[in-house]
Amino acid sequence: MFDSRVAVRLGSLLLAVALLGACGAAATESAATPSPTANPDVAFLDALDAVWSTPYDEAAVAALYAPDATFYNMVSNETMTGLKEIQATIKDHASLNFRATTTSAPIRQDDFVAYFIKFGPDPDTYPGLSVLELKDGMVLNHWVYPAP
Repeated sequence: MFDSRVAVRLGSLLLAVALLGACGAAATESAATPSPTANPDVAFLDALDAVWSTPYDEAAVAALYAPDATFYNMVSNETMTGLKEIQATIKDHASLNFRATTTSAPIRQDDFVAYFIKFGPDPDTYPGLSVLELKDGMVLNHWVYPAP
């Protein structure tokens, strides 16, 4: 025998799941095209994409990366420590016509921002996950991981 209280609870649960799914779908759609005014991290990532794309701009790199920043490239298993090493790496990449393009909305947790990217001589060459640790509006640590 089927209890009516179970039916009501099951119905309520299914309605909640449907509503949450609808909210999630709407949030995903709006997150795909965030405006810089809605999320200041978007404007920061646009500037970071520009720094990692040609042409090379030493001052722009210095405006985004802290003097003691560290860049961890988990794709090539390299670590660059300090602004000068990071600038040299970005300059080398520029000579290869390197491009970086953010492909997702940023997700922030405290001082950390994560987002998906595509990068390489052709921006669609490699998909990746990029994670930033920010301090005083500058990158303190930057990790790039390969993504499927």
